[in-house]
Amino acid sequence: MYISELVNEYAKPYTPYMRELVNHLPMGQLALYHLSKDFKKIKSYSEYYVKNFKINLVDSHYTKVDSIEECLGKRKSYEPCLERVTEAIETEGLDEVIRKTLNRYPYGISSGLFHTTIRLFYAVEGFKVDKGLKEEVARALAYYVTGYKEAKKFKNRIKSSDFNDQMKALMNDPYINKLMESNPSTGQKIKAMYNDQNYLNEGFVIEGGEEEKIRTLLGFLIPMHDHYQNIIILHCITGLQALIGLKDRFEDFDEILDIMTTCIITHLLTIEGLTIQESSHVISEKKWEDIIREGSDSKDVHMIKYTYTCNELDKLYDIPALKESVMIKINKDSRS
Repeated sequence: MYISELVNEYAKPYTPYMRELVNHLPMGQLALYHLSKDFKKIKSYSEYYVKNFKINLVDSHYTKVDSIEECLGKRKSYEPCLERVTEAIETEGLDEVIRKTLNRYPYGISSGLFHTTIRLFYAVEGFKVDKGLKEEVARALAYYVTGYKEAKKFKNRIKSSDFNDQMKALMNDPYINKLMESNPSTGQKIKAMYNDQNYLNEGFVIEGGEEEKIRTLLGFLIPMHDHYQNIIILHCITGLQALIGLKDRFEDFDEILDIMTTCIITHLLTIEGLTIQESSHVISEKKWEDIIREGSDSKDVHMIKYTYTCNELDKLYDIPALKESVMIKINKDSRS
């Protein structure tokens, strides 16, 4: 059996949407594949997910569009967008369409709580080992376009050593807090911040090279997630890993990291009562293979994806806190 067979079987009938939420199944399948290569487990999980979650079915009766651009930010245009994306891939080539989409719409990397980028990364990564996932890359690209929510980019630059202090200042800023209180939903809060010039003037990105920026973000996010177990923080981490995985498709990855930093900061500020957390510096003695086994046995797709993300990030950056972070989540999830 090939992983493309399972992914395509369950992805073709459904859109990337579950009402106002996200269809995580293709991402969960591909994360399980990379973690276990256990097709029986992936099949079982796929059946569980379809049975327990109501995913929007694709609509075979849709109005065609003349271009991919017509579908930007329009969820209901997923089907005609997929048709146009598929045609573009056949005429221009898969890699060219990926590059064109990401570089034409770089401010969409955090759309849908980073899921547009995550699904595209999983599809692209899967395609490396199974060319049958070409269809999934097309679906992910159509999702990236139709799920588009435009972000912004801060202009101020700070040293990485000042990141925690500057984040604390933003979290305690009365103007920003008032802006948050005036908007009830996470999406409304984010939109209000991106439309507020005072906020954009206060925000900041990190000086330095690619690795310094990434390590600074992870050094801040990991202990925050360990403490709060918050879904927004989790997706800041999984989204960052996805972005790193797509690095070679961007024309200016340094610029993209600045946009991502802006997105991460903005998403974090929507979380009420957030305070800075320091790393516990506890190093787990467990081996990754044991942690992966426990994480991949979960029915929670976020547990599966987080296990995959942390294992991959640890391979790249050798951060012991990542292993401990997965164990903390496994233990907390088992008690809930």
